[in-house]
Amino acid sequence: MKATGPSASGDADPRRPVPDTGGTLLRRYAGLATRYLAVLGVAVWGGWKVDAWLAWELSLCVWLFPLVAILGLVVKAVIDTSDNRPRK
Repeated sequence: MKATGPSASGDADPRRPVPDTGGTLLRRYAGLATRYLAVLGVAVWGGWKVDAWLAWELSLCVWLFPLVAILGLVVKAVIDTSDNRPRK
């Protein structure tokens, strides 16, 4: 009888996920959170400056710019994590 599986050849099964040591996953999500906070900060700051330049009584851009930024970040996250994107 021929043995199959990872013990037969000594190689790990390529379909099995590699266990994460915790450091790489933490760095990945910390970088993602930093990017999101930076985008939101720039969007709020830009909206604030545009509202001051337009001198409107209603602070519309300070709400719209971050909303558009959040929508863009969500769309980018969905595109990046979808399974039907072409592999490089």
